[in-house]
Amino acid sequence: MTTKQKIINQAIESYNTYGLTNITSRDIAKLLNISPGNLDYHFKNKEALLKAIYEQLPKKIENGKYINISSEIETISKANNLGKPIRNYTLEGPKHYHQFIDACLGKDICSAPFSYAARLTETILLGVIAGRFPNKILHWDNKNAKFAEEEANKFLQANYRKF
Repeated sequence: MTTKQKIINQAIESYNTYGLTNITSRDIAKLLNISPGNLDYHFKNKEALLKAIYEQLPKKIENGKYINISSEIETISKANNLGKPIRNYTLEGPKHYHQFIDACLGKDICSAPFSYAARLTETILLGVIAGRFPNKILHWDNKNAKFAEEEANKFLQANYRKF
């Protein structure tokens, strides 16, 4: 792995852990045991580093490895239908989000009950956390709502702003 890629990976991990405004380029260099000048050689400022991170976003995980999907996105863009609706929702009638609002107002019931939606949401969000640990099996303790692996538990809690 190149030094440039190591810097990008460390920046992603640091920004996810500490927040974008709470970590500097010098902090990232220190975590990698490289000189600030070495980091500056690859990225002249924080904006350049963020741009490099952003450019890596079009990826998916396949067999535990990140795969670039830029060509797939380009194909969709060339088809010139990106962002255009594929259905006429007005003609098709109410959808699940209409049912949800009606259920909240006590006017109707949802076709998918909240108990199902809660489990589905939990599964999806746990999958997002698992995606941060490629090639590693995580063990979820449903009763205690935490992972057996402590490094994964840090993504279950967040420091919220005080209003």
